[in-house]
Amino acid sequence: MRDNTVLNQDQNDENIVAFEVLNNFLRCATRYWWIAVLCVAIVVPAVCGVYYFTFKPMYRCSATFTLSAGEESSSYSFYYSESTATQMAKTFPYILGSRYFQSVMLDTMGRDSINGELSASTLENSNIVTITMESSDPDDALAFLEAAISIYPRVARFVLGNIQFYMIEEASYPTAPYNKVSVVDLVLYGALAGMGVACAIYLLISLLRKKVTSSEQLKPYTNINCLAYLPIVKSHANSKHKTRTLLINSKRTSKPYIEAVNTLTMRIIRNMEKAEAKVLLIAGTNEGEGKTTTSINLALSLAMQGKKTLLIDGDLRNPACAEPIQAKIFRGLNDLGNNLNNPADLVTQTSTENLWFIGCTGSTKDTATVLSGIGVKKMVDWAKENYDYIIIDSPACGSFQDAQLISEFADQILYIIRYDDVSLNQVSGALNIIDGGNAQLMGYAFSQCPEHFGDYGYGKYNYGYGRYGYGYGKYGYGSKGYSNYGYK
Repeated sequence: MRDNTVLNQDQNDENIVAFEVLNNFLRCATRYWWIAVLCVAIVVPAVCGVYYFTFKPMYRCSATFTLSAGEESSSYSFYYSESTATQMAKTFPYILGSRYFQSVMLDTMGRDSINGELSASTLENSNIVTITMESSDPDDALAFLEAAISIYPRVARFVLGNIQFYMIEEASYPTAPYNKVSVVDLVLYGALAGMGVACAIYLLISLLRKKVTSSEQLKPYTNINCLAYLPIVKSHANSKHKTRTLLINSKRTSKPYIEAVNTLTMRIIRNMEKAEAKVLLIAGTNEGEGKTTTSINLALSLAMQGKKTLLIDGDLRNPACAEPIQAKIFRGLNDLGNNLNNPADLVTQTSTENLWFIGCTGSTKDTATVLSGIGVKKMVDWAKENYDYIIIDSPACGSFQDAQLISEFADQILYIIRYDDVSLNQVSGALNIIDGGNAQLMGYAFSQCPEHFGDYGYGKYNYGYGRYGYGYGKYGYGSKGYSNYGYK
């Protein structure tokens, strides 16, 4: 039983790996669809051009007849003697290709060489023979074929004795080349070749890109755990609505995404309670990976569970947390350098119960002065005394040092990795940078994962199938409640 379990597990692992390889290839093909269009647009004219400049018309002429050995008679039989038929079937092509036969034929025609190729085939267990001549000249195709038929009995009599031909299908003049390809076929061949080139490029890109798509890839670089797989939620164009941030307290949000955020929230609470931590920094490698969206939804989830939560927009360059939660800002982090003594003056009450917010009044260029000042530390220390949890949204680690500066005031860090978007080198480099501060790396979460991926695996609650599957059921992409969502 144990051996069978191991074998089944190995088989499942192989199936998952194969599925991931196929999925990565399809994602690459979807993302770079224009490569296929470009390859087809280039290869089709190239194939047509090569064919046009290299095409050499070839003409084929053939005749079918029966062979009989012995005296000429007025009747013949297709299966008159199996042994004789077998002997002639074996010797006919040999004699046709012999040097003696070819020399006799050239002497008869007064030629120096045969312009083309002679071949013969016999019907198994019969004396039916088809002789074919292929040549670039239609006149030569017919002339050499007729010469071969006329001289064959004379040459073959030394092997088979007297030979008689009984024609079934006479040779006819070839009026068109047999190797000509129609324009439609050329375009089809070119399109298939172009798609083949595109597939090769997609495969090469998927192998060379080395984007992070699973926790297994990160094991050689870090020992922190993957805490969640946040599923992708597709957006749909709608001229009446602007792109909006995906929020778990919206009826338009899919249940799989809400469940994934709530699962992540419970794991964060468990880890932070164990470490007696309160300040969580949300970090990532590049912009657009979902740091802001995750920060807002974690804060909402904590507040909805009755936790007194403070959300801080730590991205002084491009603040984006205020609008989704409809928070009005009168003073922000960029005011800490103006001798602000009371951190409570920065706090804004949101429309969500148990959720408060500190943002920025505008974009700040000199972020290092603000974030390295004593004011930020005093504000965080004050927040620890007044709130259960503090969630800080930070800029991308791969672009600025802001996240590293903020990590000095945080207790723990949650790292966001967008599925199949950043390379292993980028993630490992950013983790090494941000891991040098006082905050401890709690773990990481994948954002915008395909529906088959994540904690729910391939079973009952698979995002791709079942009751909550995208595209199927009550909460599918096609339901009426969906509109545009933006990841930030």
